[in-house]
Formats: sequence, structure tokens, C-alpha cells
Amino acid sequence: MPSRGHEGEGSCGGGGGGGAKAGAGGGGKTGFEYAGFRDALAGIVRVEGWRGLFKGAGARVLFFMPSQAISIASFEYFKDLFHKYL
Repeated sequence: MPSRGHEGEGSCGGGGGGGAKAGAGGGGKTGFEYAGFRDALAGIVRVEGWRGLFKGAGARVLFFMPSQAISIASFEYFKDLFHKYL
């Protein structure tokens, strides 16, 4: 029977999460399997040193800095505006 786009009608998109996880995760094992937080922390420090814990932190700061600057500036502007008129 030809498909009409209703496969897995009762699943409410149950297969979508699995595909997204496989796509986001690179499609396989990463080679890093840790027993818990302490094991992961110790493994990263052992393999990459203390700097390995902060790998990518600079890029994350640069990514979020513009949005946070806009948020803070907007907050201050509207706070002053509300104090002036209310």
C-alpha cells in the first residue's frame, strides 16, 4: 500500500528522537566511556591535562556574549523607562 506520510501514527514521532541522537552524536561511539562524573573528570585531566576541562570555553563565551550584552542593555533601558513613567 502506498505511504501517505502516516507511518507510526500512534508513536507521536518516537523515531525522530533516535535519528536526531544518531545524527548529533556522530553516528557511533566516541571512544570515551566513563563510569560517572568523577571518573570522567579524572580521565580528562589524565589524558588532556587541566586545560582539557576548559576546551571550547572561549568559543562558548564569544557565542553568548552578544546576546547577553543585548539582554543587559535592554533590561537597563526598560528598568529606567518603567521607573520614569510608573
